[in-house]
Amino acid sequence: MGEFDALTVRQIFRFLSHTPFTEIRGIDPNGKKRPVIYFVTDEDDFVDRCRGLTGDYNVYVGINPRQRRRGKAEDIASVNAVILDVDAKRPDKKQPATDEELSKAEEVADRIIRWFEAQGFHRPIKCMSGNGWQLWAAIPHIGLDDGNRDVIQAKLQAFQRLIEKMFENGDVEIDNIGDLPRIIKVIGTKSIKGENTPERPHRLSYAVDPVVRNEDPGLRDYILSLEAEKSDVQLANPSEVQVKSELRPCFRQAIEERWQLTGGDGHHFRLALVAELIAAGYGDSEIHDVFKIQSDYDPGITQSHINRTREKGIRPHRCVTIQRDCASLVRQLCEACKEGKRKRNGRASGEAGTTIKSQNDRLVTLALTRLEAIGCDQYSEPHAIIVNGGGGVRALRMRSREFREWLAEIWWQKEQKALSNDALTTATTTLAGVARFEGGRFHLWNRVAELNGRIYYDLANESGEVIEIDENGWEVITDPPVLFRSEQHQRTQIIPERGGSIDDLWRFFTLESERNRCLFLTVLISYFFHEIPRPIVAFYGQHGSRKTTFSKWIKELIDPSKTETLRMPTRDNDMIISLFHHYCAVFDNEGVIKDWQSDILSRAVTGAGETKRALYTDEDEVIFNYKRAIVLNGILIPLYRPDVVDRSLFFKLERREDNKSGRELQHEFETAKPQLFGALLDLLAKTLRVLENEEINIPGGIRMYDYAEVGEACMRALGYKEGTFLRHYLSSKGDDNLRVIESSLMGNVLLSLLNDGFYTDDEGIRHNFLDDEQRWEGTPSELLTVFNLKAKELGIDRRSRDWHGSPKGLSEEIERLKTNLAAVGVMIERGKSGNRYINIYQRGGGNKVDPFSKGNLASFASFASGLGDEVDEPDAKLHTLKGQGVEPITGDDDLDNVLRKLKAFLDYDRQLLDNRSRTSFREAVISQLELQGASSPSGIK
Repeated sequence: MGEFDALTVRQIFRFLSHTPFTEIRGIDPNGKKRPVIYFVTDEDDFVDRCRGLTGDYNVYVGINPRQRRRGKAEDIASVNAVILDVDAKRPDKKQPATDEELSKAEEVADRIIRWFEAQGFHRPIKCMSGNGWQLWAAIPHIGLDDGNRDVIQAKLQAFQRLIEKMFENGDVEIDNIGDLPRIIKVIGTKSIKGENTPERPHRLSYAVDPVVRNEDPGLRDYILSLEAEKSDVQLANPSEVQVKSELRPCFRQAIEERWQLTGGDGHHFRLALVAELIAAGYGDSEIHDVFKIQSDYDPGITQSHINRTREKGIRPHRCVTIQRDCASLVRQLCEACKEGKRKRNGRASGEAGTTIKSQNDRLVTLALTRLEAIGCDQYSEPHAIIVNGGGGVRALRMRSREFREWLAEIWWQKEQKALSNDALTTATTTLAGVARFEGGRFHLWNRVAELNGRIYYDLANESGEVIEIDENGWEVITDPPVLFRSEQHQRTQIIPERGGSIDDLWRFFTLESERNRCLFLTVLISYFFHEIPRPIVAFYGQHGSRKTTFSKWIKELIDPSKTETLRMPTRDNDMIISLFHHYCAVFDNEGVIKDWQSDILSRAVTGAGETKRALYTDEDEVIFNYKRAIVLNGILIPLYRPDVVDRSLFFKLERREDNKSGRELQHEFETAKPQLFGALLDLLAKTLRVLENEEINIPGGIRMYDYAEVGEACMRALGYKEGTFLRHYLSSKGDDNLRVIESSLMGNVLLSLLNDGFYTDDEGIRHNFLDDEQRWEGTPSELLTVFNLKAKELGIDRRSRDWHGSPKGLSEEIERLKTNLAAVGVMIERGKSGNRYINIYQRGGGNKVDPFSKGNLASFASFASGLGDEVDEPDAKLHTLKGQGVEPITGDDDLDNVLRKLKAFLDYDRQLLDNRSRTSFREAVISQLELQGASSPSGIK
């Protein structure tokens, strides 16, 4: 059994629903190490901290939320859960329980569950803690302050004593839950008390029932109704009650004159008084102090009134309602109240202007004293640098909602009053002006930064932790020399673990060929290099091939986000914004991508600037310059434009039949992720070492030159021979146009028509596709008829949404593939008889379409001469033929010259023929030579 269940730990955090801080405590079972204590606010941080402690410590969590980074009773913010800890009795409490002892404790836990249900309470969540059983019950929030803290604690202790009295026996102990700072075992971590033996083993704790928060107001009210022991409760002196001026006259007089509120009118007045006090800003303890003057004061009933008023959002009662329901108490005061109200309204109308101005000034002054720095980023966008609750430094865009919320929070902390929208807007504008004209200038990075030969990766957690990577390795630091942009969609990255293997990636990314694995891995490593262009990863394949899953996993490893995938925007402004905010942008289940979208994607890869109109003005423009990691997936390859195809790597995925659910896969990935991430960082450090210390020669014509350099260094870091990456990369790029064509149903049919040379009609009669001049000419309707017949022959389902079943749809699809078809020697032209006519023919006399036909060979011809900017050759030796007596292929060669030079090259270098990876290349050359009537080189067969 494992040592950590990340999914259950995550569910525990959600169940606890703490605000603001959750305490984690790691306790050494041997007592040799000091306890480790964390205070966290983030779910991912909670999981990571627990994962880091489990196995070395017993891991505990505070049942109740902390309002400060301490664990004392006065630091407990509220109570919103009741957890019963049913511990198995054993001879030595420091030793694990036996299975028999655990079973006896479970019987008691089940009896308590049945008692809960008999009382009409929600069934508590049953969990095995390692040496006993826990019962988790959620209750609505009970706020704590100095006035009611002792009362609430006493009532929790009374509830625990009740459970003890009914259920504790010689087999179990029921631990105290009334202590407010109480900690409890984190379910999903391992219990490692004492010696691990077969009879008394260490156990991984687990939840028997689903861990879902379901608040039980009935249980809360029951606990609050219990009578606490007097010795447990310290009551305040009623004479110390202070009356706030915000109260209406009737309520103020009731407190000052100590009215005894009895009878029907008194009951209604008590409820109205609670609503009035809450609206006036009284805390729970202050409200209790007000009601302690009543002879029948009951803290439980009073707290119940307070909770009900807060939960239901009951507003202060209207004067007419109070006069109606409490006539015997307030009749003489109503006229005085109305008169006072008229006077207050008159004053407010005359002083409104000065009040708003004062609030603006005070807010700006307060913000400037709380900010670490203020200024503009590289795009001249005003930002505020703050220190968050966890001690981490964050940069907030001043026009963002997050910054406005930060202003509202510091205002509330200072004033305990609401902030008007007008004041918030005015203060934000003022601070933006100060930042622009008086503040500093700083460069903000998104998730990954590069500086002085080092890479910095932002974990985006509350502690401000960043991973620093250089050629010597990696470490987590808290004082990086760079600043990161704070994006609202970002999730905290897990803390990486050492000791993982890069080969474990293939348990999840099931890529079959060595070439695809090598290319995929180099892309992942390149995504940690912020300043270089990186290829777009494009997954394609049928339903069930895990295209979306693979895409999400890349996002999880590179740039975790609350928005796992994106849809391709329909407006350029929206697309620019999406790419700007996401360091790794994943576009899911895309169809055909439009030309303007392809242009933006190409520029996002290379880092060209983008200009967009600012949302807050009609005149201002914002200029963005960024390079992004981009992942796409779709049933078909959604990219076809040559510029974006050149900047992409395509991975065809097959349908998986391993009977694993998505939930199982995600759970396995999440469990393995810390070591997978650590293994990637290990490889990244080794790649940096190769780049620093070894000479890497990449042919100058390769478009993705910087990526190729990183890819070659990455392969060497893994122990591959020099040139391995280049061979795989060039081989893959040579197939790109065929991949694009074959991913289209219509493209597949056209290739079949050209390669077979015929189609069969409904009567079984074969017809040549091309005429005597090796051309096809006709209208889109006529071509669709031929395509339908060939599709029927090939068994293609024409009901598929990917089948273009109209002349217009077919014409548009052929036009979309026109450039890719031309690259493999298939030419599409409009006929001389008018634009409606389509001409289809092949360069080179109508030979079969082949990856190494003249069309494809020409695409790497320029590399053979070292002058081009495309690499599609099968072997790096073609780059070094100059001076060896072998003529390089050039882009001007016709098919005969290409074949003549290939024949000479094969005669020159027979070693090429002995390499198994060159089989397809050799066969293609032989085929072309034989088709042209040329003799094969000696020994080629």
